[in-house]
Amino acid sequence: MPNRRFAALLPVVAAVALLGGCRSSTPAPPPPPSVTSAPPAGIPAASVRDIDWASPAVVEEIRRHFGGGEVEPRRVAYADLTGDGREEALVVVESGGTAGDLGAAVYHAEAGRVAVLTWIDRAGHIELRLANVGPNSALVVVQQGQYAPGDAECCPSRIREIVLRWDGVTFRVFGDQTLPTQR
Repeated sequence: MPNRRFAALLPVVAAVALLGGCRSSTPAPPPPPSVTSAPPAGIPAASVRDIDWASPAVVEEIRRHFGGGEVEPRRVAYADLTGDGREEALVVVESGGTAGDLGAAVYHAEAGRVAVLTWIDRAGHIELRLANVGPNSALVVVQQGQYAPGDAECCPSRIREIVLRWDGVTFRVFGDQTLPTQR
């Protein structure tokens, strides 16, 4: 007499055997090769200055990365941010409200296309500063309010200033200081 566990598995074993017998002896042909291929990443353009930063199609990738936000073309800053002798664009993403800037994207041109080189995922107030600090003289500065108990949203007691500099791969903290605000 078979044990109960084996008896419970018998219908499953029979179904698998039945389905296995229905298979064709010849393998299915492979799918035909795709005629379309994905376009190379980026926007066709010779320079970062050739981009229309007001175009919804252009800023879609930025909005998707930051979960919304607005790009004000007047705030796009151009400089050699990486020290490679070519100009990049620092594209600041504004919240559209009191939250300030959500972050920024750094775009560069290569092989006739303009694409995101890196993201700066730091909120606050973002700006480009040129300094005489060697070959990478362009710095990205992020200012963030530091609130003490009782500070109004408009008026933090101190400002944290984080200075970012390209290190060959990404932007790293080059300086970090906290400054009192002018009251």
